[in-house]
Amino acid sequence: MILIDIMERLSRANHISWRQYLGSFFILSWSVFFPFALAAAAIEVKDQNEAASDLVRAELFSPNAWVQPGTCFHLWLRLTIAKGWHIYWKNPGDSGLPTEISWRLPAGLQLEEMLWPWPKRILAEEATSFGYEGEVFFLSRFSVSAAFPCPSAASLRAEINYLVCREGCLPGSTSVEITLPVKSDRPTKKEMNPSLFDEARLLFPEPLTGFNTRAEVKEEKIMIYFYPEGGRSLDLEGAEFFWETEGLADYSAPPIWRQENGSYLLELKRSAASAVWPPVIKAVLVLKSNETKLGQKAFDLHIPVKNY
Repeated sequence: MILIDIMERLSRANHISWRQYLGSFFILSWSVFFPFALAAAAIEVKDQNEAASDLVRAELFSPNAWVQPGTCFHLWLRLTIAKGWHIYWKNPGDSGLPTEISWRLPAGLQLEEMLWPWPKRILAEEATSFGYEGEVFFLSRFSVSAAFPCPSAASLRAEINYLVCREGCLPGSTSVEITLPVKSDRPTKKEMNPSLFDEARLLFPEPLTGFNTRAEVKEEKIMIYFYPEGGRSLDLEGAEFFWETEGLADYSAPPIWRQENGSYLLELKRSAASAVWPPVIKAVLVLKSNETKLGQKAFDLHIPVKNY
């Protein structure tokens, strides 16, 4: 009311409508304060990213001293996550955002494959998420064109976007770069901690062999069948199932395993939001195993979905 009274006095003195004064006042205020608000928002985003970067550290390691044209080579990417915090898998589950890893490569280099370790199940109230804590390794394989200039050098940069969470969450991004010599000779190996990387390799899923698989969607249920070949069997004690394909299942509902007529059946609860189903479900199955010192082994699944 005080502002309008002032505007009316000014309008009578200058024969201008008080509404014109009020409009001019708001336009002037917006033009003055909006840049400050925008700058404050940009500073806040920058501060959040800097805070998140303190919580996730990225490093690249090359097993080879150099690379050779016409061959393939590997790089290890290690993310170290601050204690008590976590980031997310390709499918984050009920909450969070997927971690995204992209590569910036020179002409003549190509990413052939990137291996992700199986995630951990992260429980928070009624939400079930999939992610990583502590230290996590990714292994990428690259090919080098036979025509790549030699001798020379190749710089590769990994760019990582992530959401790091504890009680709250911070979006973050970081990048890390490595430059490798390119020589015509066969590469020699670098001295690296073998136990560190050997253990990391055990977390990468392998193809599931000796079984045919099929999925059926029945009202509120998802039925996944495993048909063994040649007398194969599954040790289902402590088995874990991680959906790589998002939005199909209720992640918090416990899986139900049983055997039927020599086959294995996994029953899962369908997500109420699932409408359109893909022809193939991607997932990771983790089973108890005496073959590794971890006591577990993971398998990549590509399960055809029967029409329903």
